[in-house]
Amino acid sequence: MFSTRISRIVRPMFASARNFSEGGGHPDFAKRFKAPAASEKEIHDRIARDVKAADIVLYMKGTPEAPQCGFSQAVVKVLKAEGVPFKAHNVLADDALRQHLKTFTDWPTIPQIFIKGEFVGGCDILVGMYQAGDLHKTLLEKGIKKDKS
Repeated sequence: MFSTRISRIVRPMFASARNFSEGGGHPDFAKRFKAPAASEKEIHDRIARDVKAADIVLYMKGTPEAPQCGFSQAVVKVLKAEGVPFKAHNVLADDALRQHLKTFTDWPTIPQIFIKGEFVGGCDILVGMYQAGDLHKTLLEKGIKKDKS
């Protein structure tokens, strides 16, 4: 009973306090408007362009300098061990890209690797290829890496 009376008294006071705010607060608390989300076709076209723009394209969580998951870090280590340049895209910076990438490749996880425009797979596949020597062979066959023998 007591709490009900207090709430009846306090609630209107707080409600009226909200009406006094005229938006003159700190910029950190200002409303922010997001740019309209890109359409699925635009994202699809962007992925298709990105994949063709470099010999090796890696969609990962984070950046090569600061991977945000162990699987992305493992893929970066493998590619660096092979000594090949690659273009990385941080899917954490773009939620629409992250979601559409899974549809584009029909692959549920990140990271995702493309070699010469062809989807290879994720971390497990790339690491397996590396350990078996198949990644090195593929890089030679595709002309990305030169044989030093």
